[in-house]
Amino acid sequence: MAGSDSSAAEGADSSGPQILQLKEILRNELIAILDTIRGAKALVLDRDVSAALSAVVDFAVLREHGVAKMYVLDAGGAGEAEVQGVVYVVQTQVRKLRAVAAQVRAQGGREHSVQLVPRRTLLAERVLEEEGVLGSVALGEFRLDAVPLASDVVSLEQPGTFAALYADGDFGGIASVARGLMRIQGLWGVFPRLV
Repeated sequence: MAGSDSSAAEGADSSGPQILQLKEILRNELIAILDTIRGAKALVLDRDVSAALSAVVDFAVLREHGVAKMYVLDAGGAGEAEVQGVVYVVQTQVRKLRAVAAQVRAQGGREHSVQLVPRRTLLAERVLEEEGVLGSVALGEFRLDAVPLASDVVSLEQPGTFAALYADGDFGGIASVARGLMRIQGLWGVFPRLV
């Protein structure tokens, strides 16, 4: 019995570094996205994404990778910033994508990268194409699907998933949660039982 107690304690101790590993994976993915645009850049965040992103990376790390200013998408974006490029991190909602497209059109001459959370969708591509900016942006995805909040807490929170599922019949949120669970299983092993 004493052996099982010590192995349980070892399992509890080993979860901390693995959660930090998950945080490091997300941080490195964001840094790789930021490094695709040279020079000073603005980071424009969807309000629903900004809280989860702040749990992953702090502004000092962003500044090291060229982020001069951060903006919230709804507040008007990076129009006045002295930057070479703009990186948008937004959810794949039509209203938000149209706001991004309007900002891209207003800021000609800059590099634009649109990173979709939690995944890139055909709907997003279609909206950006209809708005006439799909060819002007680098389009990708940022898998912010499993966010470490503390040394023993991981959030699979996807704002708007419930409404999208039941009101619109959009099952995309469930796919994102499943990808988050698969990422966690990749770090900790297969779940013995899901209820």
